[in-house]
This record gives sequence, C-alpha cells and structure tokens, in this order.
Amino acid sequence: MCSWDFVKVFVLYGVLASGALGCASTNSLRTGLIERLVDKQSAANAFQPEVRLDSRFIRADEVQSFIADYLFERHNPAEHYTLQVSVAPSGRFLDPAQYKTRREAFLQAGAEMEAEFPAIGLRAQREFFGAGPGGASYGLTFTTRDGQYDIRINVSALLPENVTDPNLDLEAFARDIEARYDSQFGKPTSGARGWAPMDSNKPVEDSP
Repeated sequence: MCSWDFVKVFVLYGVLASGALGCASTNSLRTGLIERLVDKQSAANAFQPEVRLDSRFIRADEVQSFIADYLFERHNPAEHYTLQVSVAPSGRFLDPAQYKTRREAFLQAGAEMEAEFPAIGLRAQREFFGAGPGGASYGLTFTTRDGQYDIRINVSALLPENVTDPNLDLEAFARDIEARYDSQFGKPTSGARGWAPMDSNKPVEDSP
C-alpha cells in the first residue's frame, strides 16, 4: 500500500469511527464531555518525553472527538502522526456480544489476555486497523465503568525515516481518561456490579 493509499484508508476509517456512516444511537452524550476528558496538555503528557501537538475538537452524529497532530517537519503531505480520542454512547465502538466472542476466542487460543484486553473500565480491548509501508493505525477502545459510554483512542502514523516515532503510552493514556471520567461522573457503590476492573483471564459473563 502506497503512502497516499494508506492515508485514504485512515480517512475512511475515521469517518466510520466517528459514526458518520454508523447506526443511529438512542442515547445522547453529555454536552462538552470530550473537553472534560482530554485536552492538548493531557495528550502531550501521554508521550515520553512530552511532545508538541496541534489539536482540535470535532462533533458528528452523537460522537465527540479530540484530534491531535504531532508536529514535525513534513516533506510529503501524506506524512503524519495523528492521535484521536472519540467518545460515543456505549455499543457504538465496542459491541458487548462481539467483545465476548473475541475474548473467548483469545482465551481458547491461550493468548496473553492482559495485553489484548487490559483491565480498564467495564470492558476494553486493543485494536489494529491497518498497516502500510512505514505506517500503521492502531488503538484501544473501552467502555466506561458505568456502562454509559465507549471511548476509542486511535493512532494513525506515517512518519519519514528521519523522524522518531513518539513514545505514546497508550494504556496509561486510556487509564488517565478513565480516571478523569470516574472522578467527575462515577458514582460507585459497595459491591455494585461493573465497577471492579475486569479480570482478563476469566470468561465474560452476559450483561444483565
């Protein structure tokens, strides 16, 4: 896949992930939710060392997104490193039934569960969306502990050889977003189902 083809694939994925071509949702998002979960500084802090970013917020069809571009000297318009965080009503990005099926398949295969299904929120999984010469698109999606929202973190990168891939701690970034959500909207009660992080090595039970 050439550089330009890779960019076109990412753009198409971005449209799908934002819900522009997705199914309609019966839930609604809190106004300004994405701004309360992530900003340019918190995103920059997720890289070690911290990097310079150009960022913006967008909204489309019940999806709120934060998009940040890593700043480096470009010699080709296809070159980029883009971090996107999107929040949508639960079920939009992470379908519980599909998650259960995928997780059970990994269990049966004896795979390392924590690597693919980290204990974040109610349920979480790493995702790989595609790759091309010098580039890739991957991420992590989780459902908030209260089961209200799906949050997807996606990275798309196509860097020239002379630019070092910035070191993003994807899982730590997801946990930071989860902590921000829980501190502002979480109302856990003792023994309440869904608030304990999931044990990655146990089968998934059907949600009520």
